[in-house]
Amino acid sequence: MLLRVLGNLLAGLRLGEDEG
Repeated sequence: MLLRVLGNLLAGLRLGEDEG
């Protein structure tokens, strides 16, 4: 589902920001 994909993308971005 699109929601799952969007969730994964958002999670990845949040993790990336946390690392940066």
